[in-house]
Amino acid sequence: MIGKCLFLIKFIEHWGTGTNRIIDSCVNHGLHEPIFEELSGGLVVTLRKMITTETLKEMNLNELPVKAV
Repeated sequence: MIGKCLFLIKFIEHWGTGTNRIIDSCVNHGLHEPIFEELSGGLVVTLRKMITTETLKEMNLNELPVKAV
């Protein structure tokens, strides 16, 4: 019901179109596809950062985990 109201006032486009655009945008920018989960009647979207040499340095890991990745 809330979704229909938001659609009628043009706050959202259509059910389901946003999820595909989020996935496409992540893939087009070299990111992993997001994880969509239903949790306690809500929606959780997890966006994951790509692991690069720079992000590993920011994590202050020792050499062994860095080599494993």
